[in-house]
Amino acid sequence: MATTGVVWRFFSMLKHIVLFAFKDDADPAEIEAIFQRFAWLRTVMPEIRSFSWGKFNGTPVMPRHGYNHGFEMEFESEARTPTLSGK
Repeated sequence: MATTGVVWRFFSMLKHIVLFAFKDDADPAEIEAIFQRFAWLRTVMPEIRSFSWGKFNGTPVMPRHGYNHGFEMEFESEARTPTLSGK
């Protein structure tokens, strides 16, 4: 699985987009479980305004480049964006 990420700012809101490239034979239930774990972050991080995920087919602004799934999180502002660390 490969990933990439992008952060866009819309006025004061911050949108974080992460794209994944799962292998064609990846188990859909395992993909679902991965995204459910990311969705869980919303229950412990009130800074997350919204969270959505699904298949990614590309857009004129963001071509597919082999990525086939993604998620996006929206935060109220960069100041309210938590810093995640492995510590």
